[in-house]
This record gives sequence, structure tokens and C-alpha cells, in this order.
Amino acid sequence: MKRLLVAATVLAALMTIAPASGEVAKTVSISITHTAFVPRNVTIQAGDTITWTNNDNVNHQLVSQAAGMGSPILKPGETFSFAFSKVGKFTVSDSLNTKFQKAAITVKAAAPAPVSLSLSSSATVVRYGGTITLSGTLSSGAAGTRIDVLAQECGNGGGKKITTVTTGNGGAFSFTTHPSKTLVYSVRTGKTESGNVTVRVRPQVVLSKIKARKFRVRTYAAESLVGHSVVFQRYAASRSRWTTVKRVVLAVRSTTVTPMARTVVSSVSFGARLKRGYRVRAVLTDAAAAPCYIAASATARS
Repeated sequence: MKRLLVAATVLAALMTIAPASGEVAKTVSISITHTAFVPRNVTIQAGDTITWTNNDNVNHQLVSQAAGMGSPILKPGETFSFAFSKVGKFTVSDSLNTKFQKAAITVKAAAPAPVSLSLSSSATVVRYGGTITLSGTLSSGAAGTRIDVLAQECGNGGGKKITTVTTGNGGAFSFTTHPSKTLVYSVRTGKTESGNVTVRVRPQVVLSKIKARKFRVRTYAAESLVGHSVVFQRYAASRSRWTTVKRVVLAVRSTTVTPMARTVVSSVSFGARLKRGYRVRAVLTDAAAAPCYIAASATARS
């Protein structure tokens, strides 16, 4: 019966007390010998538990008024556990033997939990001109904390600060942006920095029929794609597959200014001997779009 009471006491302590840092509480073992506690001096953190085992051949009963601790009478072989929630220095004695050496328990404040930053993106692939929302949380939950948003643009070394946002309730924050090319995002506050989030960008590709057997491909991006190749294909309905008609190279560059940014238009006009009514498409492959963009395509009718 006494062992059941001890077990219930331990379970209640573990359910109600946890270190302030959020770390898993530790359990320290102390042996009750014939003459003393071993070890006699113990240092723990608030929320940690000490388990005493009676390794003597007589009964013992542990008490500490300052810690609010009192064990049942422990027969040889029985154990008792107590979770220390208060910070301070506490003396534990044996109420059945006043000459028994006392134990000194030092309880220190739990170390604060390390602060971390999370970061995610509403999309990891976006078409040029599109938007994404970066969001995350400061683990401390503090509102009003300034968070720097960093972006490492393709072709540039190191991340640069592009804006600063402020955390709201629960430490949450968000930021909407228009990635112009493949970017690696991160956020930081003080010395705390999140992991990286990579967002890849597809250039806009437009395929149009200029006149009979004459087509034009245009790409829209933040940089010139002149010199990059485009695969021109038609759809073979009988085989349910796309077949390559020819490869063309983007050759003409022009610039336009949009509300978002300065956009470079790369284009090429070419002829293709196709019957009217075919489904056709222009494909900028991953290899052709590299290094700062990924594959993109557009369809039309011949």
C-alpha cells in the first residue's frame, strides 16, 4: 500500500512540474545507506526529481520542511521520489534517526529555453511576377520583436536584408514579396537565425502565332535569356505525346518596366512548316533556364 502511495506521489509530481526551459526533467538517484545519504550534496534544476532508495536494513523517513517534502516510512528496498519546484537550498533529514547525516539539496533556476525562429513559404515555386508569403514564429512568443528578412539572390553571395517585420501575438510574423529569380530566404533577430527556405522562379513564356507558319516566343524575367534555347514542339494526338519540331535560340532583348520591377523580354521569331490547327508549345527546359530560373512552357495553335 505504501509503495502505491509513493508511486501516486511521483506521478502527480511529474504531471504538474516541468522545467521552465521546456527541457525534459532529470531524475537524480540518492542511496540511503546505514550511515548517510550517498551522495549527500546534490545540485539540480527546478523541476528535476530526486529518487531515494533505502539500501539500509532499517526503516527511514525523509523530511524537508522548507521544500514541503515528507516521505512515508521507507522499508528496506523501497523508494521515494520528489520533484523540487522551488529554487533554493534545502536540507533533507531522517525523522526516524536524528543522528543520521543530513543531505543538502541545491535547486537552481532552470536555464531559459533557447530562442529559435521558424520560417516557411506559401510556395516553393512561383511564376515570374507572382507573389509568395513568408511566415514564421519566434519561439519565445514575444510580440513586438523586430525580425530582419534576408534574401540571397541567385548569382550573388551572402544574404542581404530586404525588409524588417515585427512579430505579433504568439511571436508570429509574415511578409509578402515578389521573387524576381531563384532566392534563398532566411530571417534573424539578434544572433538567432532561421533555417533557409529556397523559392524557385519560372520565367513567363509566351508563344504566339504571327502568321501562317510563323511563330514568336517571348520570355519575361529579371535578366536576359538571350542565347538560351527553346524547344518548339507539336502534339501528336495519334501517339498522345509531344514531338520536337525544332530548337530555336532567344536572340532579341528589350526592357519593360512593370509595377513590380524592371523586366527583360527575350524573344525569337521563327518559321515552322506545320498544318493549321496543331497544338504547339515552346519549352524552356531546366538546363536552358539555369542557373537562376527553372523550366517553363507555353502553348498555342498552329
